[in-house]
Amino acid sequence: IDTVTAFANKNFRKAVLFAFDKGTYNAVTRGEDLKYTNLRNMYTHPEFVSIENDVTVEGKTFKAGTFYGEMVQYYLDQLGCPVTVADQCDGWFNPTAAKAALEAAKEELGDTVTFPIKIDIVYYSPNANQTAQANAVKTQMEATLGAENVVVNLVEATTPEDYYASGYRASNGEAGNFDLFYGSGWGPDYGDPSTYLDTFLGEGAGYMTKVIGLF
Repeated sequence: IDTVTAFANKNFRKAVLFAFDKGTYNAVTRGEDLKYTNLRNMYTHPEFVSIENDVTVEGKTFKAGTFYGEMVQYYLDQLGCPVTVADQCDGWFNPTAAKAALEAAKEELGDTVTFPIKIDIVYYSPNANQTAQANAVKTQMEATLGAENVVVNLVEATTPEDYYASGYRASNGEAGNFDLFYGSGWGPDYGDPSTYLDTFLGEGAGYMTKVIGLF
């Protein structure tokens, strides 16, 4: 109950997001030198589309040819959001922002929860890489947020069926048996915006709507 209540709080979710060191996670399988090479920080490729003409909004002019990602970054910076949307960097990992969000969450949650909040991560234990990645997430997240605030429980799945049943094959978000799950992913299939938009079609028709719990 405490975990569900905590994750319903926006600042707690931000704390967890900013505390996830994807570079360290990625280094398990790609090595230190290549740990950032396949990281993406926004849903669409930041250079997927660009504007055809100069556009001026509230005194800011974006020149023709400006990529979508550049525009998103500009407005994130204006809002003071500590996120970088460019590829090949860990644009979300920010321990300072994570700790600030956690403190805000604790103030907002008050006595409705008891810390530490326990976060379950299901991993496929026969796979050495998955085991190492799960341990990396636990180590760095607890180090960033403090084990007195967050404890990551590693839940062992010994068969592929059990692992995927906990998240990827769940019939809807409510049926997912996890707090954090990284056993599912998606990539664009063709060069049209609909390849992204189709993943969020309503009534569960969009692939990602189930994975992220919208349906």
